[in-house]
Amino acid sequence: MNLQASIGVFIEDSRISMVYLVRNLRNIKLTAYETRTLEKGLSWEERLKQAGDQLELFIKRNDITSADIFLSIPRSKVIARFIELPATVKHDLRFAIRYEIEKYIPFPPDDIYYDCQVVLENKEDKTLTALLVASSKKIMSPIFDIIDRHDLEVSDIEISSLSIFTYCLLNENIPDKGHWANVWANDEYIEFNLFKSGQLCYSKHLPVPEKEKTLYQVVADELDALRSASKKDELDIIFCGPLVDPDRLADIKEAKESLRLHRTSSTKDMTPSIMAAYGAALRICNKAPMDINLLPDTMRKKPNKTGMYTMLVLSCMLVISVVVWAGSIVVHKNLYLKRLNSTIARFAPEVHRIERMQTRYNALKARFESLNSFRKKKNIVLDILKELSLHIPDTAWINRFIFSDHRVEIHGRAQSASNLIPRLEASPLFSDVSFISSITKRRDGKEDFRIGLSVKDAVARK
Repeated sequence: MNLQASIGVFIEDSRISMVYLVRNLRNIKLTAYETRTLEKGLSWEERLKQAGDQLELFIKRNDITSADIFLSIPRSKVIARFIELPATVKHDLRFAIRYEIEKYIPFPPDDIYYDCQVVLENKEDKTLTALLVASSKKIMSPIFDIIDRHDLEVSDIEISSLSIFTYCLLNENIPDKGHWANVWANDEYIEFNLFKSGQLCYSKHLPVPEKEKTLYQVVADELDALRSASKKDELDIIFCGPLVDPDRLADIKEAKESLRLHRTSSTKDMTPSIMAAYGAALRICNKAPMDINLLPDTMRKKPNKTGMYTMLVLSCMLVISVVVWAGSIVVHKNLYLKRLNSTIARFAPEVHRIERMQTRYNALKARFESLNSFRKKKNIVLDILKELSLHIPDTAWINRFIFSDHRVEIHGRAQSASNLIPRLEASPLFSDVSFISSITKRRDGKEDFRIGLSVKDAVARK
């Protein structure tokens, strides 16, 4: 039974990526996804019109009748600032930032859309660090026009950094999920993000360099910046995107020994753009660790709680059913106990008799197995002794013979102990022949030896 559905949309300059997720009682299912290219040479407004048309076609092709829509826009379309403020402004953070927003953003407050969130608190210094994300109306207004034109019920607009954060957190095996970073790259730009305690604490984006050597140098420099910002000796970094090939990744690892670099485990079809759309769609199930929303309150669609209410009703029905079932068990418990006790009493003598027979049978079986094992072992020992007598010369003799678990150990004396090894190796019954201690020379010229060897499987199974 499907309880909730969501559409994640990531709009870039050159393409739009869309993901359709369906959530049921057990899991979240990726039902459909695709990326469509937008025509080059058009303005941002014109490309957004194409994106709106493609989204409408995606909804029709997948027969989506009810789903919450979550948009994600590139990090390059916004300004992100990490601001240190007194802890006292925590509960009025938005008002406090708006009061002096022109200190952080090069636009008047009336010309931007913004949102903010506390990402770090320092109780000792009584300060906090807030993330401020803002975008100009020139960027955001065309998006709002598309929402109105296609009558889209959009719940959220976030940035790609947070979308990728959510995707990696739920789909990648990150050793330390409380402190890690990612490098997200497509054919247009690269993002470098650092996360601490489930919050974005560092973010930077750069255009993709034309030369591969320059690309490596940029990545290497920014890895240093990530490590410095993390203030940790070691840092896990997830690389997302086709620009990071295994050879180049190996070079970076060699240069940055304290960084643990990982490639995303996603399939070939899961491109960086699809990852961003997927992460945006995961907001339907409250899986997003951060809540930065550039969509004005008046335009936000209220979350569809039909699935939640359905699940609540089903849960209540389940609880009632369990209570009724448990009550019926209590009512009939005494009857079952009486019948059971009566049956046990009736069959008790027969059970005791069978138990005595089983005990006697087990004793006879153990005795038979012991005798049979001794007989087989005796035959093997005789074969081994016969083979030793054939391959050990008259100038040597054995004074101790040990056989256990396909291994033989012989102690003895010989005129020349070193000649015994090739003789025993020539036997078809033995393998792994070797001295297990050094040869000891006696006064009479004889040599004491200890030799170990293995009995081949064919002989052991005989």
